[in-house]
Amino acid sequence: MSEIFNMLTAEESKFLRDTTGDKFDDPMTAMKVVLAIRQVAGGKELMLDTGEMLSGNSLTELAEENKEVAKLLIKAFNRSSGLQEGSILESYVFDNKDPREDEMQRQLIPEMVKALREKTGLSQKAFAEKYEVSLSSLEAWEAGRKKMSKYAYTYLKESLLDDIRAVKKIGTLTIPFEVMDEEGIQYVINCSAATKEMGKALYVRELKPRDEMDDTTYIAEVDHSIEIVDGKEVRAIEKYNCPESVKECLRVASKYSCDRIEFSFWGDIGFSMKATTKERLDYYLSGEYLSYEGE
Repeated sequence: MSEIFNMLTAEESKFLRDTTGDKFDDPMTAMKVVLAIRQVAGGKELMLDTGEMLSGNSLTELAEENKEVAKLLIKAFNRSSGLQEGSILESYVFDNKDPREDEMQRQLIPEMVKALREKTGLSQKAFAEKYEVSLSSLEAWEAGRKKMSKYAYTYLKESLLDDIRAVKKIGTLTIPFEVMDEEGIQYVINCSAATKEMGKALYVRELKPRDEMDDTTYIAEVDHSIEIVDGKEVRAIEKYNCPESVKECLRVASKYSCDRIEFSFWGDIGFSMKATTKERLDYYLSGEYLSYEGE
């Protein structure tokens, strides 16, 4: 079986075979796909043991000009690389200058823009007004009638993250310990003094303050990698043997493409004792709470 299928869920594998037959069972085709995507992601070219270079491959051609196949191959490589979700897709759409990829790039932009807008829950009109883009451009991007620039996409993405004041531009999510239960808090603190066990413990660094009056900060690394287990996607963070309250924090960090979480004690910030960690996180990240804190 081709290594490509080792990166796919059972449903994805069925779709790929139903769409392209046994094309991707061929190891040479698999190598060409990996090379094409590595070039998209800025990786170095791969060489066969014979020294033959597999260059000049177009992902569009390998995917037989099928948008869903191209998207699936990019997602599979992104997943196996352990990179933030969607990072290779962004590189492919905005950084690849091969003219053969132009039409495929156009076809994939609408889904990327819609995914951004769906995070806000806003209509097209409200989204355009909030982020100061023309409604006609937004409609054209989402309909695939207009090719979006990397500048415009980056502007929208960063503007959206700016609204989540807990997310720093360096890819860090700040979370008060108080969103978790006592078990979760102790787990994070204990992990800072423990050796990381792959799949079992969270890697946490303890950052002592220079001023004794300030609280210690605990920085937890977020693993974005995804494995295929029994034909299903399993995120690395779900494999951690840690309390559910810690996993909820990791899921939020993953959602906003953050590579780390800064935990610290904030004191009494008005959380209900009966609220779940998810409810506390939703409230903490809400515009209502953050606006109140900023006043």
